[in-house]
Amino acid sequence: MLAGPKLPQPIGQRIWQRPPSHPVMRYADESTCWDAISFGLRIEVSVFLQELRYALRQLRKSPAFAALAILTLAIGIGANTAVYSVLQSVVLAPLPYPQADQLMNVWLYNRTLKYLSDASYPDYLDWQRSARSFQQMAAFTAQDFDLTAPGPAEHVSGVQASAQFFSTLGVKPAFGRDFSTREDGAGGAPVVIINDGLWRSRFGGRADVLGKSMTLTGVDYTIIGVLPPRFRFEEQAAEWWLAARRLTGSHASSKRGPGSAGLRR
Repeated sequence: MLAGPKLPQPIGQRIWQRPPSHPVMRYADESTCWDAISFGLRIEVSVFLQELRYALRQLRKSPAFAALAILTLAIGIGANTAVYSVLQSVVLAPLPYPQADQLMNVWLYNRTLKYLSDASYPDYLDWQRSARSFQQMAAFTAQDFDLTAPGPAEHVSGVQASAQFFSTLGVKPAFGRDFSTREDGAGGAPVVIINDGLWRSRFGGRADVLGKSMTLTGVDYTIIGVLPPRFRFEEQAAEWWLAARRLTGSHASSKRGPGSAGLRR
């Protein structure tokens, strides 16, 4: 029988082998494997640098195109960052309240016009009396008032809320107290809870702010509490919170129909 030259061992057989006493593959020649990996990485880096140099030469030849490409990338990255930030804060991030998964926002649904609307204060009271599936229920409605004192006049946003609003959220004022049920009813004392930003900008962050007054649309309100610095409710940038006093503001009504939104836990 004629014998030819011995063929080189295939690379797979040189690098890997199955030992007779173990069912798992293992290294046979570690240095050979690392040499192959190192060689492949050098090729990849060389190709990348070559492509990068070519791209830079093309950009130098066309500065207008280069500026347009950079601007497009900047706009695209900025837009993606903005969209993700909104998505993170609105959808992905949990609500900043204790046991937030137990909170529900309640509206009325108009079947004729097919849209959601707020409930009236009498509707809220009916829900509060008849509800059996919730521990607490509160009502709120957004308002815009003119803050005329202390300091210069300014149009500020706020919320009128029922007495159980903050306890339903599981939030307590940083200092001071919450609304009482007496202040929540018709004819209740005009009291207000302010946020941290308004406390610092209008009252200098002084601890003696409790008991002082501020004028909203011609009415003097007594400050009874200051909310924690990071407190925020939904997308509303409310700077003050008034006791509901039957939610008789411009966005609420004592009649049946749209008015205040309901919050339940």
